[in-house]
Amino acid sequence: MASRSAPNRFRRTELLAIGRNKGKAVARYELHTAGKPAAIVLAADHSKLGPGWDEVCYVNATVVDKHGVTVPDAADLITFKIDGPGVIAAVDSANNASHELFQNNERHAYRGSCFAIVKAGAGTGKIHLTASAPGLEGDSVSLKAVEGSAGK
Repeated sequence: MASRSAPNRFRRTELLAIGRNKGKAVARYELHTAGKPAAIVLAADHSKLGPGWDEVCYVNATVVDKHGVTVPDAADLITFKIDGPGVIAAVDSANNASHELFQNNERHAYRGSCFAIVKAGAGTGKIHLTASAPGLEGDSVSLKAVEGSAGK
């Protein structure tokens, strides 16, 4: 078998799709090749939490490269830490084959992401959630624990 050189997996490439209606651009979508994992980006689904048993906040942790592109094959172990009047109720990812515990403060990313479910504890005030992983720049997000319903 003849030897072939491997394709250049490290060149940054992009795919651009533009949707048009009667010649006018009405939608645009870009995909970029991801580089090496560089950081964690956190995104909360809302910023206030009440003390109700069913009031939770999903905080997604995404592993991105130095350009902010999600690294789809990242499987880094993300560790969550919480300060303030809140608790980490559970952690998870979309990996149905995982045997990791839900009631934990760490989870392996699956296809570049995982998430923590945060609940308000006793009292009100600022809840600060941080995420870290070896070799990656961490991130943090602040939530507010309030009295009564947060009115999602």
